[in-house]
Amino acid sequence: MRTDAASRELLADAQIVVVEPQPGPPASAAWVPYLAGECGGADDRECFRAAQADFALYVGDLFDELVALAPEDATIVAPIVGTWGVDAYNPDLRDDSPATHRLFVEHMATLQKIAAAAAVGRGIGWVDVSRAFSGPVYERVVDERYFEADRTHLTDEGSRIVAELLHGLSAT
Repeated sequence: MRTDAASRELLADAQIVVVEPQPGPPASAAWVPYLAGECGGADDRECFRAAQADFALYVGDLFDELVALAPEDATIVAPIVGTWGVDAYNPDLRDDSPATHRLFVEHMATLQKIAAAAAVGRGIGWVDVSRAFSGPVYERVVDERYFEADRTHLTDEGSRIVAELLHGLSAT
């Protein structure tokens, strides 16, 4: 954003900024080596710890940049999302390897907690979108009416739910 004039111009006049930190790259940075048996560490979980540390740096930098570039009176909110990506990118894992599925969901939930903590630390409001779609411990398969066929992009109905969550945040 710092180097893109169009982004800086949009942010300069923004009253509300909605930013969604993308957990995809840190998630797949752990999933791929784990599935290949190359995660590392005595517990075969080092790739998850490394991905989480990288994500913490990324999301902190992203939020710091937004806070620095947005007007002081702008409201910055973050829908924190991601656990449904486990089913979207590994559709058979839930049935074929429940323990690995749970590990991946826990990894995504950790990334969400990192993003939420980074938001709180910077005065950015946030909502847990995955909880709305997948339940309090992210156990439910997300209803197909909320997502396009790729299982990652929201339909109008899914977008409505996110908008309601964000509206509820701004009303508090």
